[in-house]
Amino acid sequence: MNQEIQAHNGSIWSIRFSPDGRYLASAGEDCVIHVWEVSEFERKREENGLCNPLVAMACNGSPETTLALASSLDGSNREKKRRARFLEGRRSVSSDRLMVPEHVFALSEKPIRTFVGHSEDVLDLCWSKSQYLLSSSMDKTVKLWHISSASCLKTFSHSDYVTCIQFNPVDDRYFISGSLDEKVRIWSIQNREIVDWKDLHEMVTAACYTPDGQSALIGSHKGSCHIYDTSDNKLLQKKQID
Repeated sequence: MNQEIQAHNGSIWSIRFSPDGRYLASAGEDCVIHVWEVSEFERKREENGLCNPLVAMACNGSPETTLALASSLDGSNREKKRRARFLEGRRSVSSDRLMVPEHVFALSEKPIRTFVGHSEDVLDLCWSKSQYLLSSSMDKTVKLWHISSASCLKTFSHSDYVTCIQFNPVDDRYFISGSLDEKVRIWSIQNREIVDWKDLHEMVTAACYTPDGQSALIGSHKGSCHIYDTSDNKLLQKKQID
């Protein structure tokens, strides 16, 4: 292990490089988003001449969450159990360690930017080519940030946990979001409004544009994959794989 950074208090749910590779954003259970500066460094070799492939970035704490979702419960207890089950599904064996290739880069010892604004776990992150950053959270919001400012630029409200987000790779004035409310949405950032949406009738757990921005793949907690035509920022279902 060549580098260890005290990064977060609790599990890290998402890490993302900026498209130009200059920054790495990390976020998770402590509701905070850190941006780290990336710099190249000379690759070190082991005695046998091979590269050690991993660097670790550690975080503090790893609280146990083993509660199952009980749909028959109600009130705050139900929400706590639902939250625990969702987080348990995202937790890996080494959820308190972030593994990255050794021979590519080193990270700044301290974050160059910290974004504070979410009130619950941050579940996903996405960069645009112009250094904007989207974050989605269990507080039922997506927030827009920029590396040049510590302030939140815009907030996009949802009705449940927002599990996944991605900028349109061709036109980053738009982004797609998926939520446990079973809906997938395309948003206009400029107008802060929903351009189109579809109800999958299944909790949405993954969303991804194709590189040309003309299609999107949506995954659900039941294991189905929905493929949509997203040209003109509309959601037209093309195929479903169960």
